[in-house]
Amino acid sequence: MLASGFDKSATKAVSVWNTSDVSKWLGEIGLPQYKTVFLQNDIDGQALLGLTKKDLQEDLGVASFGHRYGLIEVNPLI
Repeated sequence: MLASGFDKSATKAVSVWNTSDVSKWLGEIGLPQYKTVFLQNDIDGQALLGLTKKDLQEDLGVASFGHRYGLIEVNPLI
């Protein structure tokens, strides 16, 4: 699972994450290739929590179904 290695207890609430926190999280879950696009699109914690699979594919260019699925499925865990 994408969330392996991510220490939820060591973080502040996702809803108050800034774009740097989201970028760090992407690295921690093994998806650092999306850091730039998330930063360019100002994805902070609030935006992250509201992302849909469609948003990830059409607006952020996450082409891999597995990555889209993983990013959505990990949301309840963060």
